[in-house]
Amino acid sequence: RGAAVLGAALLVLAGGYFFKYSVDHQLISPAMRVVLGVAVGIGCLVGSETWLRSRHALLANSLGGTGVAILYLAFWAALARYQLISTTVAALLMILVTAAACVLCVYRRSLVLALFALAGGFATPIMLSTGSDRPIALFSYLLLLDVALLVVARQRGWTVLTALSLLASAFYQGYWILTLMGPDRLLLGMGIALAFAALFVFGPREPQGPATAAPLWTIRIAGMFLPFLFALYFGARAELTPHWYETGAFTLLLVAGALWVGWRQGAVGLGAGAACAALGVQGAWLLTHRLAAGSSWEVVGFLILLGMLTQAAAELQRWRPVAPTGEADPAVAVALLGGLIVSSLSAASAGDGVPWPWLACSAALGALGLRAGSFAGRAWLELAAPAGVSLG
Repeated sequence: RGAAVLGAALLVLAGGYFFKYSVDHQLISPAMRVVLGVAVGIGCLVGSETWLRSRHALLANSLGGTGVAILYLAFWAALARYQLISTTVAALLMILVTAAACVLCVYRRSLVLALFALAGGFATPIMLSTGSDRPIALFSYLLLLDVALLVVARQRGWTVLTALSLLASAFYQGYWILTLMGPDRLLLGMGIALAFAALFVFGPREPQGPATAAPLWTIRIAGMFLPFLFALYFGARAELTPHWYETGAFTLLLVAGALWVGWRQGAVGLGAGAACAALGVQGAWLLTHRLAAGSSWEVVGFLILLGMLTQAAAELQRWRPVAPTGEADPAVAVALLGGLIVSSLSAASAGDGVPWPWLACSAALGALGLRAGSFAGRAWLELAAPAGVSLG
């Protein structure tokens, strides 16, 4: 075995030097270099599916992954290095390689091939980048890639594949939102964040065994709360969001999704965490914007809608409890008390001197607090709500 390994290493080394010598002395044309690269990549894939797999499965999987990597590099060189093919053709070829690798990794139960497919698939936009900003094409491709990888992960129970897909997608989202997105494309950025959040919250399948239950649930929580970080960035950038209603609507959608998942999964506290995150996003916006008469109503409307949304979730949970312990989600208490505090602080700092938005907010949240206080275990809200209204 040692002689075989040494011989293989020397063969690879000799082949590399031969290729470098041929390129340096112009013995091989650029087209022939690409053809050789494609031939070697396909040869590795074919070789991994022959008698080698029945005798050395791990070596066969590694050889197949090497073939996938070589094909990616060959097509990248054909485009970026030698300009032999167009960007569209290179993209289609790389997508074909990714699809073939996904099929093979499911058929052969090879996590190594799946990881090579993931790495190559997410590296494709970087390798094919021309410097132009085309977010719709980019994120449509990434969304389809994530769907394919989630299907593979569900077929084989590879939680690590789902986690790496989430991290890679978050990297692309964060890079584009933080560096390329302007005020004119704010709604597009919100739509992209919502689409990927929905995919990673509802896409992964619930595992059967306890070994992977916690990691998969952690991935879903991360996918759910990642858009709140983007919302915090939107709110803190005054030039992006001169008005609150866009970021407010985006945040309310995220809270609604968290409440729904918490109710379906019996996850007590998930809605409360989302409500806290929503109030934090609004606090960041209030710290970077000066309130006027119109924006005061936007802030007040958000707080009332947040209270109504959490109260509706509490009514649903009361009608059909799903938590194993019967415990209710404290989201409504967080939204009402936090809303009264934010409303009071905002009223104190508002420069327009108009009291009606803040009085309306205190009255509405107080009424919701009295209703929530009639639930079992929430009687203290019947005292806290009038106190909050009086503070307002």
